[in-house]
Amino acid sequence: MSCRAPNRLLAGALAAAALLAAGALSPALAPAKAATACNGSATLCDRPLNETVMVGTHNSMASDAYGWSKVITNQTYSIRGQLDRGVRALNFDIHYGTRGAFGIISKAEGPTRPGVEPYLCHALCNLGARRLALAAGEVASFLRDNPRQVVVIQTEEYVSAADIEAALKEGGLWKYVHSGPLTQTLGQMISSGKRVALVAQNISTADQQPWLPRLTTPQTGRDTQYDFKSTAALSDPALQPASCEPSPWGSAGTGRLFLMQHFVTNPLASRAASRVVNARGVLVSRALACQGLRGVMPSILLVDYFELGQPACAMWELNGKLARGSTAGARAASGAGPAGCGSAAPRGVKLESLRIAALSDQVPRGGEREVALTLVNRGTRSATARVKLSGAGGTGFSYPRSLAVSVPAQDSVRVDLTVRAASKASGTLRLSASLAGLRSKLALVAR
Repeated sequence: MSCRAPNRLLAGALAAAALLAAGALSPALAPAKAATACNGSATLCDRPLNETVMVGTHNSMASDAYGWSKVITNQTYSIRGQLDRGVRALNFDIHYGTRGAFGIISKAEGPTRPGVEPYLCHALCNLGARRLALAAGEVASFLRDNPRQVVVIQTEEYVSAADIEAALKEGGLWKYVHSGPLTQTLGQMISSGKRVALVAQNISTADQQPWLPRLTTPQTGRDTQYDFKSTAALSDPALQPASCEPSPWGSAGTGRLFLMQHFVTNPLASRAASRVVNARGVLVSRALACQGLRGVMPSILLVDYFELGQPACAMWELNGKLARGSTAGARAASGAGPAGCGSAAPRGVKLESLRIAALSDQVPRGGEREVALTLVNRGTRSATARVKLSGAGGTGFSYPRSLAVSVPAQDSVRVDLTVRAASKASGTLRLSASLAGLRSKLALVAR
């Protein structure tokens, strides 16, 4: 399964295909445009950005979705896929790079020759790299499609602010970039249209920009240690206080935006370790330990493989603690939260307008076709739903049998799934997506 954002032309084509496949389609963005929620909850609209708890992804660009070497990946989904699934903070490593004769990206020390530009890569750029401008485009497309969402990007940058700015402009993200203190509320940022805030790890105090401040300063934020070799370092209450100490470069950081680095690298990222440390109880316990040691609640829960464990549940619980100062008021204060977080039944969830559509009704034999699934939640609570997929007719087709889809309150989410046809596939697959009383159908022909 893949998840990514089409451009405007592709989005229009998908909408047209949906009209053909499933009848008249209501605009997917209509609920979001009319919503009063901010990042999935109306109660967050008056919350300053630097006091809002968000789920973040460590090395967001190092994803299996881009075909990078498994040696260096930390995430399963594309950047757009992460955002579509509820991530609201991204972590980018930015290096200068140049494309070689065989398409391999190699690191460069600076923009000293033609072809050198900012790339996202994780130390070994020859094992995986992505142009910063393309990644910026993914974030821009998400913000365009979800006008009530605010995103933070934390950079580990080895390039100039001017070159980052140029890439953001090329990718269409610059118009969304916030400039100034991070004390504006989510509602204010949404009203202004400046809905992405950047903070930098390496930029010097002298080179800071109003739109790119250094994170670890008295004015901006703070961080934690990051080099953890065992799950116990994050999950054992006796060891958690030590994990909350500042990073080697973060001792000057006393600002409010608090980056809690919460992942195990020994020596590689591990799904098994992520299942342990991403558990709701572990995240909440460590966040409260860090709050006790450092004086403020963590703002960003930075994790590997965010889909494992329950980071979203931890996020909503911690947002509730900030609002009410007690566990009892956690979920009520947040006003939202995904189903399955062990709370009361999710009243206020109203899932509707399930649709599947494709650019073409043909699947090449030996190839694949991407199908877009869109689900709208017009309720006042976020929800995670499992959409079932079934097919009739045709032979040699394969597709996922179900998809877990997380939809913020009064918002919509689009997820791409892949239908494959074997080399000897034949006939017409009548694909059906269903969720409770919602159903959508699509016919795909092997060619």
